[in-house]
Amino acid sequence: MIEYLFHSTWNSEWDEFVVYLQQFKDISFILTKGNHDILPKAVLTLSPLQVVDYLQLGDRLILSHEVIPDIPRHTMNIVGHLHPGVQIQRRGRQLFRLPCFVLQDNVFLLPAFGRWTGLHILKNTAYNQVFAIVGNGVIEVF
Repeated sequence: MIEYLFHSTWNSEWDEFVVYLQQFKDISFILTKGNHDILPKAVLTLSPLQVVDYLQLGDRLILSHEVIPDIPRHTMNIVGHLHPGVQIQRRGRQLFRLPCFVLQDNVFLLPAFGRWTGLHILKNTAYNQVFAIVGNGVIEVF
């Protein structure tokens, strides 16, 4: 699944990407369309991508760009839109802003890994678990 593809209109990189995907005839590529996927439907239709609003895998997993409200409690919704981050303050005015994974009820928020995406700094609550990305590892911070 591709969560977020290109934050731009058509460009030559899109054509290179399509050629790359066409090398893998036995693989189905699915894009869960998000707010940054602004290419016209006609351009997406000509690509090897299947474009969906969300992808449901059985009755226990839904992949989507934004949180899907009112899904059954036994179904996990994995979401990529929010770009969660955590701020950790240490002695000596050290302040770290790190991308993180967040689990709250049956919603699992994925971090953004791009340099230009920014972070939505979350507050710790009794209802969530926060897992910061530190170097090549992941640690629970609250």
